Amino acid sequence: MTMSLPSPGALSNDPHIHISSPVSLRESSIDGDATPLVQHQSQRVDLLKQMYPDYQVLGWYCPGAHITEEIITLYKQFDSEGQRPLIVMMDHDALASSSSTTMPIQIYQPLPGINNGLSQVDPTGNTWSPLPFTITSDPTECHVTDHLLHQPNHDENQTVTLLRVLRSHRNALSVFQQQLSAISNYLSAVRSHQGSTPDPALLRQIASLVQAFPPACATLHDTRTKNHQLQLAQILRLSTLVKSSTMVRQLTEKIIQLDNQATAPTAAHMARRKLRVVEP
Repeated sequence: MTMSLPSPGALSNDPHIHISSPVSLRESSIDGDATPLVQHQSQRVDLLKQMYPDYQVLGWYCPGAHITEEIITLYKQFDSEGQRPLIVMMDHDALASSSSTTMPIQIYQPLPGINNGLSQVDPTGNTWSPLPFTITSDPTECHVTDHLLHQPNHDENQTVTLLRVLRSHRNALSVFQQQLSAISNYLSAVRSHQGSTPDPALLRQIASLVQAFPPACATLHDTRTKNHQLQLAQILRLSTLVKSSTMVRQLTEKIIQLDNQATAPTAAHMARRKLRVVEP
């Protein structure tokens, strides 16, 4: 996300603030105590500063529509370090109760004395005003985000279509990783010459993983294999015909060339003989 106006107190020569590389923090405090949350946040911020010294931590994002006490506590932690954090908030409940196609996202920052009708007053009396912003992303990310936000999900036990597909892909990758791990262990054991016979338990594990593919794929695989073999046979036949035709053409050219070489001296000799005959 890119801020369309510079944030007050921003330590940047760029008139825009680019918000990227989000890192998740703990969602809520433990038993209403914000101390563990602040400690966790401080540790993560220190780690991020060590890993990315050229970047500045601008704030954090959280679900919801109202400024809570936890947000105030985190803000005080940032403010004590001389920063003016931004709070990105997304109200998921607004999508369920509204037919609007815009995403209910706001970026707040304490701006005393500024109230444009969308400002919030936190429990301590501070005014949080929304800042203008522009969301920029690639088309694929926009499509997935819009799908996740507007997909109805009335049943808590019912997952949305996209999440179900992603879960299926994740399970497939997990099984594939197990297959590779088992085969890798077997190859490592064979390479290191551990015993004259392979481990039966490891072989059974490989067999069970390889046989876990759906049986419906067998028919499809056979059909594709037959079609592939037929295409290969046709290509081989065409290539053989082209090769044979080329060989015949080359052989014909050689025969004509040899015939010309054989008949050319004879014609010259006959011409000379005729000339001798007519001489007086």
